[in-house]
Amino acid sequence: MKIKLIILASCIIWSFLIYKAAYKENKMLLVIGDGSCSASTLNGLSSVSYNELLFEFLKKSNNYKQYNDDFCYSNYSLKDLVDDIENNTTIKEKSILNLLDKADYITISIGYDELTNYKLVTNNIKKEFLESYSKLLYLVKINTKADVIVIGFYPGFFNQYSEINNNIKQYCYNNEITFVDTSDIYRNKSYFYDYNNYKLNRRGNEKIFNIIKDNL
Repeated sequence: MKIKLIILASCIIWSFLIYKAAYKENKMLLVIGDGSCSASTLNGLSSVSYNELLFEFLKKSNNYKQYNDDFCYSNYSLKDLVDDIENNTTIKEKSILNLLDKADYITISIGYDELTNYKLVTNNIKKEFLESYSKLLYLVKINTKADVIVIGFYPGFFNQYSEINNNIKQYCYNNEITFVDTSDIYRNKSYFYDYNNYKLNRRGNEKIFNIIKDNL
């Protein structure tokens, strides 16, 4: 009887160790946001996104195997993202709540496509945007155990940039979310395809990646 119990216990322990090893080998980077978080193409020139560079780094250093950017695409609004989480929207047979639950790192960059459409970001627009952003971060935090990284806005493409950035940064600080300050990006024209468009070239994406890496 004792031998059977020992064998059973050994099987359970080995099963657990195999499961744990398999889990470690399937770490996921989840990318959420609008066109600012994906690889950009402008006038026929293409780039690799900072998120793809981050994933390559995590693959080498932390055994990451999964990269998911299904909820990252151009003109994805903040309201749509909040609605998708509240309604548990599914893309390619994977629901967003399931992805949040399984992710190990999450990067969020959203608002550029939305805010740059306004000729002027009024106080009311700013207020509604910040309310939606805080709701987004709250929903993400209660649905994941992953490390969450919020990519801050860089200046030059819409007014009220500083106030919006500072409010998001403070919310992140209060809720143990990593905020990545990218405000220095705009000072270097070589990071952009076109200084009148927020899309970053390869050099700009590498700069953002290095800032993120320094904050890990």
